[in-house]
Amino acid sequence: MTRAFLFVSATAILFAGAAPAKAPPYESPAKTAILIDLSSGAVLYAKDPDRRIPPASMAKMMATHVAFDLIKRGELSQDKMCTVRPET
Repeated sequence: MTRAFLFVSATAILFAGAAPAKAPPYESPAKTAILIDLSSGAVLYAKDPDRRIPPASMAKMMATHVAFDLIKRGELSQDKMCTVRPET
């Protein structure tokens, strides 16, 4: 019983004094950036996250939106291969 008590006491002391780990310093050359942990929703890195920027390509965004909508409705499978011409 004494060993169990000592083990529990030592473990409690070790974990009580443990501080949360700090993220290593990081700097991105991008004008804006944000990295979010999907499991917790915690923002891991943010650089000017409220700055509004135009999308890189509306056509790419719309194609992605349509594809995911078709997948959601069951009209397209995620493993469907599509041929894309080099000039597009």
